Amino acid sequence: MNRCRVDIPGKGLIRFEGVTLSEGAKHFEAASFFPSLPEDIRTWVLDLRYAWARERQAPSNLVLRACDEIEGRIYSEREALFAHLRSTFKQDDPAEICEEWLMVIQTIRGCAETRETCSWTMEPESGEIAYYLNQMIRMVGAMEKVQSRTAFPPGFADRIKTAPEHEQVAFIHLITDALSS
Repeated sequence: MNRCRVDIPGKGLIRFEGVTLSEGAKHFEAASFFPSLPEDIRTWVLDLRYAWARERQAPSNLVLRACDEIEGRIYSEREALFAHLRSTFKQDDPAEICEEWLMVIQTIRGCAETRETCSWTMEPESGEIAYYLNQMIRMVGAMEKVQSRTAFPPGFADRIKTAPEHEQVAFIHLITDALSS
């Protein structure tokens, strides 16, 4: 069954078990082999990428299996991967992208080998909460027009815009989770 995900692609870096990963950690799904990875590993890669303002977790054995699978594919499918990366990231050297991915994999593996469960998050950058909050309010407003009914109680949009950031983030997650199937 194909699952529809609505996720926030934050601008910040991923903090995996307290270690800040490089930007490359957010782009494993750009690999040519991504669609052929086992479903649980594809889900983990997306959870790694889309951890904006929420803590994600996975069993270490899954994380280690994902690291092994991705690392093995980087080496075994090098030619096809490089061709794909050249067309996807035109300004970047595929060898440098893969080197960064391999370094990220080593870091993640080092963390996963010392625990049963791994956790990570991506802290919102300045202005991201307000930006995504406005996007969610606009999206729900558009859906209200299409469905000819209101989703928010009167004054809710104004109240959530002035609420503490943790409430705004909770609202954003509520909407993205509701839109995911």
